[in-house]
Amino acid sequence: MAHPNCAFCHGVGYHEAKIKNLGTLEMEDHTVPCDHCEDNPRCYMVFVRNWWKRNPSWPQGLEPDPTARKTTLRKGLTYKEAQQMCKEYNATHKPGKLSRKAEFTS
Repeated sequence: MAHPNCAFCHGVGYHEAKIKNLGTLEMEDHTVPCDHCEDNPRCYMVFVRNWWKRNPSWPQGLEPDPTARKTTLRKGLTYKEAQQMCKEYNATHKPGKLSRKAEFTS
């Protein structure tokens, strides 16, 4: 049975016959957390993206970039795990001029 509104359940890799635990979608060979199920505490994803893009017509040549490409670092984290991963990433990586930083979302 697929979870409603779950990208994993309705995407590639969903195999109903192999599911052991619907809460975490534990598979026979590995666990794949369900990213969008409200009842799953491991529903956070950590990603990195640039906050700015170059634009010479903006002050300091930088414009906010809300459509910047996100690179996923890890899925299936608790809130505290996601928060800690972002802190560690941001403490060990220089953001550069475009302010590339880790964030998380559910």
